[in-house]
Amino acid sequence: MASEVFQSTASKGQDALHYDFCPWANRYVYWLKKPVGLLFAAAATAALLGIYVAAQAMAVSAAVVALIGLGMLWPAIAMKGVHGKLTWQRQRSVEGEPIETILEVTNRWPWPVWGLTVESDTQVVNDGSDRSQSVALACLRPFSTTEFLWDSRPTRRGLYPEKPSFLATGFPFGIWTARAKLEIPRSLLVWPKAIDLHDMPNLSGDERSVTGAWIDKAGHEGDVIGVRQFRDGDSLRNVHWAQSAKSDNLIVCERQSVSRRSIQLSVDYSPESSETTNEWLIRIGASVAKTFLAHQWSVKLEILGTTVDSEPGEPGLRKLMDLLATFDREFPNTTDSSSTGSFPRHGMLSLDPLAVSPKPRKTFQRSVAKQTRKSSSSNTMQFVITTNERVASRNDCSTNIGWILVNDSLQGEMNSTVDVSPWMQIDLTSPVWRQIQSEWNRVCHANASRVLT
Repeated sequence: MASEVFQSTASKGQDALHYDFCPWANRYVYWLKKPVGLLFAAAATAALLGIYVAAQAMAVSAAVVALIGLGMLWPAIAMKGVHGKLTWQRQRSVEGEPIETILEVTNRWPWPVWGLTVESDTQVVNDGSDRSQSVALACLRPFSTTEFLWDSRPTRRGLYPEKPSFLATGFPFGIWTARAKLEIPRSLLVWPKAIDLHDMPNLSGDERSVTGAWIDKAGHEGDVIGVRQFRDGDSLRNVHWAQSAKSDNLIVCERQSVSRRSIQLSVDYSPESSETTNEWLIRIGASVAKTFLAHQWSVKLEILGTTVDSEPGEPGLRKLMDLLATFDREFPNTTDSSSTGSFPRHGMLSLDPLAVSPKPRKTFQRSVAKQTRKSSSSNTMQFVITTNERVASRNDCSTNIGWILVNDSLQGEMNSTVDVSPWMQIDLTSPVWRQIQSEWNRVCHANASRVLT
C-alpha cells in the first residue's frame, strides 16, 4: 500500500515537472534548447560580467562569439558549393522489398566537405527496421562528384518522399545546421504488398468460360472479320499477301477480340477502422485483383466511391496498384462530384489516368443475398472485402457476392443476424499471409465451383 502511494506521488511529481505552465512563452524561449542559443546566453552572461565585475570576462565573451560565428559560417559556406540528387533504381517498389537508393553529390569547392547527412522520409532512406536511422556520408573530396549506394526497404505504401529532402551538415561544432535541398527527378511509388495466388477457382464449361467468347470487335484473336490497310506495329503474320499483291499495298487481316469475364472488387476502406485493418484490407484486395488479372480476367476495383477498370496485362495491373498505393488515408468528400481529394498531388511522377467517380452509398432493406445465388443477366462476379464488424452495415442489394471477411480482434465475431456466408475469412491475430493462401486454396479446390459457376 505504501509503495503504491509512493508511486502515485512520484508520478504526480513527474507530471508537475513536465507540465507547460507558460505555453505562450514557448516561441520566445525554445531557441535556448539549441546549442547556438546556449552559446548566445553564455556570451551575453560573459559580457555582463565583463562590464560590471571584471574586464577579463570580455575576452571570454569575444571567444564565444567567435566560436558561434565560425560554427555558423563554416557549414553555411560549405553547403553553398554542394549539390545532391536522389534517385532510385526503379520508379515503383513493393512494401517490404529492398530497392537500391542512389545519391549523387557534387562538391564544387577546392576543399573537402565533412559531416554530411541526408534528411528525408524514414521510409525511403532506412533499411525497414523499427529503429530510426539517418544516413551519414563520408568526406567529399574537392572538385568531385561522389555516388553513394544503399538499399532502402519501405514498409508502407505511398508516394515518397512525402516531404522535402535535404543534405545537411553541422560540421565542425554542431551548433548550427546548414541545409541544401536535394534534387529528386522522380518520386518513388510503393505498392501494397500482394501475395501470389497461383490457383484459380474451379469453373465449369470449356476454356471460353474463362477467356470469354469471341465478339466482332477489332482485336488480335479469333476469326478474320475483315481486312484493312497496314499500320505501324502490325504483325507480318496478319498480312493478307494475296490482297497485298493485288493492291500493291500491305493489307492485314482484322480479327475478332475476346469478351473476357470480369469481377467487381469492393474494398470496404473505412476511417472508423484502425489503420492496420485498413492496410490489410488493401493488401488482400491487391492479392485477389492481381491473381484474376494474371488469369486474363478484367477487374473493376471500387474503394470509397473511387473506381478503376483494369484489363489483363502490365498496364492494367500498374493502374490498379497505383490507385491502391496512392489512395489517401482520409475519408474523401463524396458530395463534390469533381473532387479528386482522395489522391495526392503526384508532382513529377506520371501515373496512368484513373477514372474517379464518387458514388453515394445507397440504402436498401436489411437483407444481404448469399453468394451462392447468381444473376442470370451478368457473368460478373462481385467480391466485397470488409470486416466482421462492418458487414452488417453493408446492405448491398446484389445476387452475386463473395464476402471476404477480416476479423481484426479476438472478440470480433460476425453478426449472426446477417444472412452472409463468408467466401473467405481472415483473422488478423494469426499469421495473415498463411491464412490467405490456405483460404484461397480451400475455395479453389473445395467449394469454389459452387460459387462461381
